[in-house]
This record gives sequence, structure tokens and C-alpha cells, in this order.
Amino acid sequence: MNFRIKKPQQLQPLQTPSDYLAAIFSSLGVGYLPWASGTLGSLLALILWIPFASQPFSVRVFALLLVIIFGTLAAHRAIRFWGEDPSQVIIDEVGGMWLTLLFVSGQPICFWLLDFILFRWFDVWKPPPIRELEQLRGGIGIMIDDLVAGLYALIVSTFIQIILRGLALL
Repeated sequence: MNFRIKKPQQLQPLQTPSDYLAAIFSSLGVGYLPWASGTLGSLLALILWIPFASQPFSVRVFALLLVIIFGTLAAHRAIRFWGEDPSQVIIDEVGGMWLTLLFVSGQPICFWLLDFILFRWFDVWKPPPIRELEQLRGGIGIMIDDLVAGLYALIVSTFIQIILRGLALL
């Protein structure tokens, strides 16, 4: 994989079964919607996380790692037919959102919504180094900015929960 700074390339049509598999996995269908694909992808990620929330931590980490690895590979392949960082690819939102939700287990729904809002805020705002990481080429460039946004959201959400516990509001 080439991880250098992005440059224009010639797009190719979907041709092979692995092209179609990459298109399906990287978009999860939601990426084809003409508007708000990032927000809808993050919402889909939240819904897809529900069965994992009650699983042991190791299962949640394993699921996240699978999304990161296969999402990066699928996003990298999708670049060939959709171009660099296409709106159709939402698997990066799934990875980032799942990282944000990694410690959500048995918590009230308000924390799920807080995590969703925080992730979307960091993903749209792109504070340093997120914007710079977005410039990397390939699937890693597509995935890494959302993973860092997810990490930022996780840190802020954890900090908010610690404060609320300290104030005996939880």
C-alpha cells in the first residue's frame, strides 16, 4: 500500500468480485445515499455496536480490530473506482465510532448519544492532527482520521463521565 500524500488518479470501473466486495463492505449501503453519508454511517455504526456492547471487552476489541483491518483494505481498494476519500466509504465512520464506544457497556443511552455527538463533532471539526492525517494516501488515510476522531471522542467522553461520577451524578 502507498501511504504518501494524495494525488489525482484515473478511476476504474468495478470489475472483479473483490471490487464488489470492497464496495459493499466499505459503503455498507449507506455510503450510496446522496447526503449525510458520514452522519448516517456513524448512526449505523452505533446501531451495529448494540450486540457488541454486552460482550466481553476482548470481543469488542477483536471486532474493532477486524473493522480497522478489513475496512482499511476495502477502503484502499475502493479508491480505484471511487477516488481518494470518497463519500461512499463509511467504514471509516464505523471504525471511529466503534473506538469511541469501546468502553460503553451497561451504560445509559445518554452516553451512547454523547459518544455519537462527540465523534461527529471531532470528525467534522478535524482538530490537529486529524486534518493532517486525512492527507495520507490509501486506505490508511481514509481510516486514520476517523480513528483519531474516535480516540478524541473517547477521551472527552471518559473525562465527562469521570466528572459526573465525582459529582455523584452517576
